[in-house]
Order: sequence, then C-alpha cells, then structure tokens
Amino acid sequence: MDKGVVIQEIENAEARLWSEMAQKEKGDSLQGNYVSELVSYAAVSLKQNNVQELRNIWDSWKNDRKQKFSQRYGDIALLLHVKTDEPLLRALIQFWNPGYSCFTFNQEDMVPTIEEYTTLLHCESIKLERAYIKHIKSQPFKNALAKVAGVDEKWVIDRTQRRGSGEGIEWIHIKQLMKNHPDEWKTIDLFALGLYGLIIFPKALGCIDVAVVELFEQLSKRVNPAPAILAETFRSLNHCRRTGGGRFTGCIQLLQVWIHSHFWKTNGVAYRRFSTTYSPLGEFITLKWHEGASKEKWMKVFTHLQDRDIVWRAPWLFISDVLFRCGDSDTVTLLGLWGAVGYAPLLALRQYGARQFVPVTCGLARSEFEYHGDSYKKMIKEAADSWRKVFRMDVVAARSMLTPDYMEWRKLRKNDNIPVPDCDDTRTMEEHLRHVPSELEIAKTEFEAVNNELKQRIKELEAERYQWKLDADSQKDRAEKLEKEQKRVRFELEDLRKGYQDKVKDNSKLKVTSEYWKDEAHSLKRKFEGPDEKAWKEQMKTAQRRLADSQYQNQRLRVRIADLEERHEKDGKTIAELEAIVEGFKRQANELQMVPFDGGLQWRFRWEQAQRRVRARDATIRDFLDQVQKAARHLHGLAREAGVVRQGIQPVTDEGRRLVNLLEAVRGLEDLVQMYL
Repeated sequence: MDKGVVIQEIENAEARLWSEMAQKEKGDSLQGNYVSELVSYAAVSLKQNNVQELRNIWDSWKNDRKQKFSQRYGDIALLLHVKTDEPLLRALIQFWNPGYSCFTFNQEDMVPTIEEYTTLLHCESIKLERAYIKHIKSQPFKNALAKVAGVDEKWVIDRTQRRGSGEGIEWIHIKQLMKNHPDEWKTIDLFALGLYGLIIFPKALGCIDVAVVELFEQLSKRVNPAPAILAETFRSLNHCRRTGGGRFTGCIQLLQVWIHSHFWKTNGVAYRRFSTTYSPLGEFITLKWHEGASKEKWMKVFTHLQDRDIVWRAPWLFISDVLFRCGDSDTVTLLGLWGAVGYAPLLALRQYGARQFVPVTCGLARSEFEYHGDSYKKMIKEAADSWRKVFRMDVVAARSMLTPDYMEWRKLRKNDNIPVPDCDDTRTMEEHLRHVPSELEIAKTEFEAVNNELKQRIKELEAERYQWKLDADSQKDRAEKLEKEQKRVRFELEDLRKGYQDKVKDNSKLKVTSEYWKDEAHSLKRKFEGPDEKAWKEQMKTAQRRLADSQYQNQRLRVRIADLEERHEKDGKTIAELEAIVEGFKRQANELQMVPFDGGLQWRFRWEQAQRRVRARDATIRDFLDQVQKAARHLHGLAREAGVVRQGIQPVTDEGRRLVNLLEAVRGLEDLVQMYL
C-alpha cells in the first residue's frame, strides 16, 4: 500500500461537463446491440454463519473492553444484532443490474456507496481514500496470522486447513485461543478477526480465509475496509444474477441496513446525528421495520418503486463531497479480497443530496476481474496506481434533482434483465406493504381475543376460589387451636381452683386467738422465772415481737384470702364466656366451609365478624391470665412470709406444733404457684 494519496477537488459543474462529454464519446457500459442473457429469477442461498457464539462473547464483555474495541474497529460488533430479513434480501437481489453495478428499481438507480458504508462502520481511525490493495507479493498466511494472534507459526500450521481453492483456519481454534489469552488487546483483535471472517466476508462457513487475514493486517495502517466490502458484495451479486443462483457471500447485514435506510422517513433531523459519537448502526437496531412481508410482496414493492417512496439521502449521511474517480480511469475500481469490480458513484448522486446528471459508465466491465490467471497482477498494479490520485466533487443541490439530459439518457439506456412494472399499478410502497386482513382473519382475530379474555377470567376466578378455600382452612385451623387452648386453660384453672380451696382450708387453721399467745407467754414466763431473769426478759421481748408480727401477717392473709374468693367468682364467669366464644368459632368455621362459590360477600362479612370475636376472646384470655398471675404472686408472697414466721417459732405445745404444720403447708404452696409466675 502506497503511503501517499493525492486528493483533487473538482467543481460540480466541471465534473458534470466532463461526465456528459465522456459518456457521449465512449457510450454506456451496455451498448445498443446488447441482449441480456440473465434469467428472470435467481434462486439465491442466504446461508450464514451462526453468530450466537459471537453475540454471547460480546454481551459477556464489560463496557471498558467494548469501548476499546469500538475505538479500534468501529461499530462492526453491532452487526451481530441486525436481524436478517431473508424475503427482503431475496427480492432485492433480483433487481441487481450487473451491467451498471447498481440496483435498478423501475426507473430509479441506487447503489451502496463508499461514503455510506464508511459512515455505517463508524471507525474514526480509518481514512476514506486509503483503500485496501491486494499485495502481489505478500508474506505467508501463517506469519501474518501468528503476528495477529500473538502465537508461534507452528500453532498456525497445525490448525490450517484447505477449503476449496483456498485455505484458512476454523473459527473454533480462534475462539479457544481468545478464551484464555493473557493479552487483552490480542483478545480484542482476534474477536474482530472473527467478525470480519464470519460476518463481513463469509466466503467459507465456519472458517476464516487467508485473504481476510491479509486485509485485517492492513487495518492497523488506517486502511478503509469499505471499498473491499463493497467489491465482494458487488462480485457476489454479479455471480448470483449471472448464474441464476448460488450462495450470496457478501455482508448481508450491511446490505440490509443500507436498503432500509433509504426507506427511513423522518420528520426532521435529529441533532444527535451531528455528534462524532453518533452510531447509525446503534440507532438502526433499536427501530422497528417492516416484518412479515413475503418475497412476492417485496418484489412488487421494488418493481413499482417510485421517486416519492425513496429517502435518497440516508438520515445519517452528512458529507459535502463525493469520491467519483480514481487516476486516469473514468470509474472507480474496487479491489476486493478475491477479485475486483467496477463502481460508478455518479449513478447515485441523489444519494448524496446532489442533482443527478448523466454519469460515466463506460469501462465498468473492464474493471471486473478475479485474482488468478496470467494478467491479474498487472491489473492489480494498474488499479493500485489509480488509487494514488482520487477526484472528489462538491455536492450541489437544486430544485429539480434530475437534469433533462439525464432523464432522456435514462429512457434510452440498455439494461440487464430487470423485472418490468405494471403500468396500471400506481400504489406507493406503504400501500403495497400494508396488510389488509380477510374476513376470516378478522373473525379469527376476534375469536382469539374473546377466547383469551375468557381464559384470563377463568384464571382469576380459580385463583379467587383457591384463596377462599385457603381462608376457610385457615379459620378451621384457628378454631381448632382455640379449642385446644380452651382445654388447656380449663385444666390449669381447675388446678388453680383446687390449690385455692386447699389454701382456704389451711388458712382456717391460722385463726388462733391472742389468748393462746398470752398463755404461751405466761408459760414461758413461768419457765424462765429464776436467777436468770434478765435472759428470760430478753426472750420474752423477742416472743412478743414475733407474736405481733404473726398477728399482722394473719390480718394481711385474711384480706388477701377475701380478695381471692372475690376473684374466683369472676374467673368462673370468665371461663363460661370463653367456652361460649369457642363454641361460636366452631359454628362459624363450619358455616365457612358450607359457603357456596358465589357467596363471597356473605363469607367476607362473617369472616370479619369472626375476626372481631377472636380479638375480643384474646383480650378476655389476657385479662384472665393477668388475674391468675396476680393471685399466684400473692400466694408466693404468703408462702415466703410463712417461711419467715416458721423460723421464729420453736414448737413446745401441741398448739405450737399445729401452727408450725400450718406454716409448712403454706410454704408448700410456693412450688405450686411457681409455674404461673
């Protein structure tokens, strides 16, 4: 590749004058005696590589790695998310005109341009005029791939295979090398190589051809891959049309984005498209396009396509000049990976927003050749020399986008076998693509809508019925728990009642008159009369203090016993109320199970009423348990006081021993009431 490219700017009027004079002198690409031998329909295969693995790898990358990839290789990774419309592409290929290297729709000519493909790739590091040039003497494939992958040549030699007339390496080996490669930039380069070999140049399925590696190696020199992509796209279109079939090996995704972009009608210009970070492919994959149209319908659309149906300048294309000529050639020779083809950008000036005049087309056929034979190296050298000097023309718009000379030339021009429109059909593209349903389809749609609505209603009713069943089961379980709780409370209350009755009996034994204590005091006085009168007096004082304390404790015990008797009467009433509440819950649970399916309101009212009663029952039980705990604390205090009194009494008489026994019985209640504290 030569380092320098000379760019010469030409005025629009000067370029128009040169083009019209050259066309008059040299004629068209197809002369007057030409008869097309193309078949009316080419059965094309659109078989592609499976891109799911590539898409998974891209989606697994973090944003910083994706940004590094985009800075070096542009937006080619977004081609993974372009959904292929095979009916559209099969119909589009039928309108390729090999004689002029363009698509011919009715009276309109369109062709993908270098500027359009370069804009779609959105790679800032490339130069528009620096095209890929096939090296006549290039380094061996093994050396180039080893350099790109960062491995030794032996690794490449062991995995290189021959595919048809060429050789290459299978994608599975590149993928395995990417998986654990220590160099992040090498991983990015290998992924880009996979995109170029499997999507942009998919000549061999599942394999990356030698020629792709040669192009990929030149990308680091800021080479623009768009001319090579266009060359292989045009060559594959020529092959499919001339042979009446075959597999299309161009980049399907870019071709589909290009044709859709010329049907992309907008109300205005989005200012974000003027930004250097704007991505046409990024916006394209977020939009919805015509889907579901058959190949036959697209054939009708393209056959009757009119100027009003086309968006001549793609919404994302903003340029002020056009590359229209290279060197001394009247046209542009696009050098691809496996051959070259002619390209006449002056055929599509309206796609730049410029006025269309008569283009130069002579010489397009001479620019087409393949890279084999005796003279192809000489032809490559001539094409490479022509790319050393490129001519660019400024874009000039006018009210009338077609010159009179062009309209006259277009009517008389010879074409290859292109589908001819029906003069009676003047419908627009939207009218062709608009789907008019039949009565049967309308009835089917309405039936499906009603059926779906009924299914949804049935699901809602089943869910509601299931919820009611769950609520009824929940209430039944709650009633059973209340019944068990009632039995437990009744059992504990019965034990407490028995303990209370025993306490009352023991308390009656404490009713000892003060006369007994007086007699006990006189007895002690007589017992201790004698010489040790001082010690006796001290013991007497102690006994009197204990007597006073015992009388005080006896009085407190009588008051608490009376309080317990009063609470016992209240507890009896509380138990009867609890039994009535539980019985009511049982009846409500049985009634809930008998509520019919459509009795939702009645059930909800009873359920809320049951909830209120449950809350009332819970409050009653809590009050009762509080009372039981208070009584237990009181009995616990009495037991401790009885223990204190017992320590101060030494039983001498029978009455003293009975008192001691009574106090011991009161102390025994401490363990009984411990479980209620």
